[in-house]
Amino acid sequence: MSKDTPTSTSGERTRAVESLDRTFRALADERRRKTLWYLDRHETADLTDLADHLSDGSEDAARRAYTSLYHKHLPMLSAAGLVEYEAESERVVLTTDTEPLEVVLDSMGKLAE
Repeated sequence: MSKDTPTSTSGERTRAVESLDRTFRALADERRRKTLWYLDRHETADLTDLADHLSDGSEDAARRAYTSLYHKHLPMLSAAGLVEYEAESERVVLTTDTEPLEVVLDSMGKLAE
């Protein structure tokens, strides 16, 4: 990048890279990808139902899935702009903002060129 590039462009690039990094981190985990797949088919889910779907069916596994979704996976997916999650109501909704995924796909296309 040249020295003559305005700093706003540099700041925009930094924000874009940070957004891309958040999206890739969110997509890196299998449980988060399965969550997105489930929400793609159902649009919205109750946290308990989602945990049941992601577990092997045992109560202990469902409880572990619930805890990891609540504390780790859903906040990360939300930070990446992929889901909307309200902890109070325990509802998870696939976001209609497709920009994070579009950024990933655009970046992948540019890498392939």
